Order: sequence, then structure tokens, then C-alpha cells
Amino acid sequence: MKAIVKNQYFWGIIALLLLIMVDVIKDPSFVRITVNNGNLYGSLIDILRGSAPVLMIAIGMTLVIATAGIDLSVGSLMAVSGAVSMEFLASAAHSGSTGAVLTALGLSLLVTVLLGAINGLLVSVVGLQPFITTLIMMMTGRGIAKVITGGQNTSARSDGFAWISTGTVFGFPVAFVIAIAIVALVALVVRRSALGMTIESVGINQRASRMAGIKPLYILFSVYVISGLLAGMAGVFATANV
Repeated sequence: MKAIVKNQYFWGIIALLLLIMVDVIKDPSFVRITVNNGNLYGSLIDILRGSAPVLMIAIGMTLVIATAGIDLSVGSLMAVSGAVSMEFLASAAHSGSTGAVLTALGLSLLVTVLLGAINGLLVSVVGLQPFITTLIMMMTGRGIAKVITGGQNTSARSDGFAWISTGTVFGFPVAFVIAIAIVALVALVVRRSALGMTIESVGINQRASRMAGIKPLYILFSVYVISGLLAGMAGVFATANV
């Protein structure tokens, strides 16, 4: 029992169950899940769909924080990702085609990876503090998103792009399935390879990790690139949902 109570997930699960209990007392239909044409519907399913962008941000941020850093720019990178995808789809001749959807997705992720690489370059090579670096990128990202959209709301219709967030696989939201797959992949790589230990060692003591043969520069650069990539994916999920 002591081992269970001391487990890092125990109190989080208890808090979640208590929160659901309060919701059920307020609205008994909160936990009701219905099946229609093989798809699941209900408040809990909507929560799963809405959790996909948060999961992406959390995974990227976990890797950055493990290196004793921080990434304040993820929200702005989400905005840039959404702006790029919507502007492309708005100008595409066949926005609903598979090619247009894949291109919009690829451009969004490419731009946020580049912005994440700038963060990584400034932190690892230039040696700026992560807080200052990503604060600058947070402001810059907002400006980039505004320039891309011209400061106006951008609308486009693409059923294929919307499917990324609103579609279903085995009854569950596609966005949540993709997010869980990415979480599982990152967890597998971090916990079943030397990468996780390497990242943590850089966060604990860069000098000691360098003396042990690890190159902190590459690790720091990589985690900010990954954070940018996942923030871009979060932006795609959020944009596709609306």
C-alpha cells in the first residue's frame, strides 16, 4: 500500500476521479457515451479530442525541462502552424485533396521545426538562457502569425484536413489516437534507449555529462527542435478542430 501511495501517478489519478465525480453529481449525463454508426460520442470523448494538443505540448516540454530548460514559445508556434496551414488551404485550388492536406501539414511542421531550431541554436550554441530565448520567440511567433494572416481571420474548407481532428478511428478521435501513438513512441525511445538518460544527464550537470563523453550541444538543440515539431502538431490539431 505504501508503494502504491508513493507512486507518482497515484494522487493524479485520485484527483482526476474526484473531478469526474463532481461533474457527475452536477450532470449525471457527463459520463454517458453513446455509439452512432460505430463512433463514440459524449463529453468524455470530447475531452479526449481536446487533450490531443495539450499532450503534444506536454511531451515536447517534458524533454526541454529534462535538460533544465523551458520553452515559452509553444503557444506562438501553435499559432504559426495554424496560420500556415489555413493560408495554404485558403489559396489551394483543391483544398480537400489528399495532396493539399499533406502539403498543409508538412509546411506547418516544417516552419515550426525551423523556429524550434532557432531556439535550439540560441540556447546550445550562442549560450542564451532558455527563458530569454523562448520569450523572444514567443513574441516573434505572434508577429509571424499575424504577418502570415495579414491580421485577419482566415477561413478555408477542407474535409480532409478537418478529419485530422474531427475524424475517428475505431470510434475514437483521430487526434487523440495520433497523440497517444506519439506519446508511446517518445516514452519508448526515452525509457528503452540511452537517449532518456543522456537528456537527464545534460539537465543535471552539463559539465559532468560532457566529461562522460556526451555532447550537450546536440542534445539541447534536438529537444528544442522536437518541442517545435510537437507544438506545430498541436497547432494542426487545434486548427483542424475549428
